[in-house]
Amino acid sequence: MNCQFSFGPDRSYFCSAGSVYAWSDNSLPPGLASILGDSAHPHALNIPHDVAFSMQPGTYALCWKTKRGEDRYEEGCLGPSYPRLARFITAAAANGSHTTRTVFGPNASFFSTSPSGFCWQNLPPGLEDNMQSCIRLRRPTCVALGVEGTYVVVYSDGTTAFDLCGQYPLLQTIIMETAPSKRGLAYVALNPFVAGEYYAVYGDGTATWCLLPAWGQDVTTVSLQIKNLLVAPAPGTVTPPPMYAPAAIPMVMQPAQPAQFAHPAQPQPVQAAAVYAPAAILQPAQPAQLAQPAQFAQPVQFSQPVQFAQPAQPAQPAQFAQLAQPQPVQAAAADASKHHITWQEGLVLGLKAADGIGKIAGAFNQFEQGSDQ
Repeated sequence: MNCQFSFGPDRSYFCSAGSVYAWSDNSLPPGLASILGDSAHPHALNIPHDVAFSMQPGTYALCWKTKRGEDRYEEGCLGPSYPRLARFITAAAANGSHTTRTVFGPNASFFSTSPSGFCWQNLPPGLEDNMQSCIRLRRPTCVALGVEGTYVVVYSDGTTAFDLCGQYPLLQTIIMETAPSKRGLAYVALNPFVAGEYYAVYGDGTATWCLLPAWGQDVTTVSLQIKNLLVAPAPGTVTPPPMYAPAAIPMVMQPAQPAQFAHPAQPQPVQAAAVYAPAAILQPAQPAQLAQPAQFAQPVQFSQPVQFAQPAQPAQPAQFAQLAQPQPVQAAAADASKHHITWQEGLVLGLKAADGIGKIAGAFNQFEQGSDQ
């Protein structure tokens, strides 16, 4: 998709889609304005390959095909801050090609691409780290540089990385909410001079922007041509071109916030071309704050189990003396031959009986005394 939008100083711009292009009046460098607008110029522009304004007034990068069919480039209008880019443009022309989608940003930063590779310098740290980490897997097809180190990068696999720091809220909403339903984001440009202004093209060929109202009619005319530039991707895996790595350039920069990623867009049926002007887009709701997990009390420590005394052994039962079994008194056998006794014999028998009873009573008293003890 051969489209480009460049923001310049003094509220200048250049917008192109294939061979159709538009630019701001009375604010371009005179040399560039002559090539764009003077059909009698010997190198009058027919098809723009790459048009970009740097941050310094009067400086720009330009590669184009003339009305005579010649491919030309301007590397002498870049100023002293971009010698590396000048060499990259010259090397591309020597190989029979040209640069595309060159973009400039604050702190003399830039990014440019050609069929032979990429070239950049002084990019925001977050953007450079992101590209370096995946340059062998996917290639950047579009880089946008904005105010205060903000950026957007679109990769060949459809993913988008960005860090807009709240400077372009409408564009952030578009990337996160609208673009996935329009086959993703295909191209984007940030105004590095004015926060909030941008130009973006969806994968379905439609465009949206936030620009000065005075630019609206010309930008709409160019944007309607983008639909005709859609080309089906070639089958197979895209192989990234060699990387043209920039040399280390000393400078002090604030570290950027980590990039945010949008999911790759799902292919959608191609809709009829339409141009979308920026509308009031609601800001995405802030994510809900989750409650902190409840703190639980520490488990209660239990004391050691109580030791119980051993049960007392019952005393041995007292040993009792066996009671003497009283022996029966053997009565004297009666003489069967005698039927009568004298009183003397009866007295003797009574005394003997009394003596026996006394012995029994004595034995019984001894037994009771032994039991009490």
